[in-house]
Amino acid sequence: MQKIAIITGADSGLGREYTQRIAEDPNIDEVWALAKTPARLQRLVQDFGQRIIPVQIDLTDPGQLADFHRRLTAEQPQIFWLINNAGSGKFGPFEKIKTLDAVQIVDLNCRAVIAMTSICLPYMTAGSHIINTASQAAFQPLPYFNVYAASKAFIDRFSMALAVELKPRGIAVTSVCPCWMRTPFIMKAKTNTHPSVTRLFPITNPAPVAQKALADSRKGKSHSIYGILTQISCWAAKLLSQNLIMMLWLMQQGYSGRTAFQRICLRGARSEKESKTRLKSLEMQHDCD
Repeated sequence: MQKIAIITGADSGLGREYTQRIAEDPNIDEVWALAKTPARLQRLVQDFGQRIIPVQIDLTDPGQLADFHRRLTAEQPQIFWLINNAGSGKFGPFEKIKTLDAVQIVDLNCRAVIAMTSICLPYMTAGSHIINTASQAAFQPLPYFNVYAASKAFIDRFSMALAVELKPRGIAVTSVCPCWMRTPFIMKAKTNTHPSVTRLFPITNPAPVAQKALADSRKGKSHSIYGILTQISCWAAKLLSQNLIMMLWLMQQGYSGRTAFQRICLRGARSEKESKTRLKSLEMQHDCD
């Protein structure tokens, strides 16, 4: 029985780093690299060797997912690694993002992960690993990166619960929550809308993220978070209110944090008099700062 790894979004960025590292593992017979672009898939074979099996697939197409399911049924491999890494996002106000683009983000980031996990689980045994690429964005709502952040929150919660369910089977599930990475994702996410996301901090290369994710998965960890700043951000999202986190995010992006904070403070005011009192208090605090 072939022992294989399956990696979605394998042709670039973080997925390519996963592919390279797993291809170096002598215990893996084949690395099934899943992506949409044939030329980049063939480049993986050229760069990392003949154990790379390129699989051209659109993970948002139910028909192609069904074909992949039939292939697994026919070949009956042992899946040692399942890495759900493919994802997409768009910067900008939700109302200015095309309906099809917004729906495709959910289809790829959420539905495809659910489908691939369901399809692959019957071929996984004790000692197998599932890695789901979530994001630092999973821990807080992000205005102007709304759908992406919400989809990654879904993936993180799904992964956490699945880790508990599969622990008796000896299958590790790890949610990877990186900060910004220097990958083609950023260019694809850009739009001509305003307001938008323009300040990407902290940012890192995908290689150390992939290395840590694989190491953490081997240790059976439920989360993999690379970098001290990212870890601080994740803890802050747990300790601070969601409204305050959104205000800080807006300030980071160069928008008026004070205006955002005013809206937060005025929310719940029971009268016009109370609203004026709160605004006056805010102005006094601003003058003192």
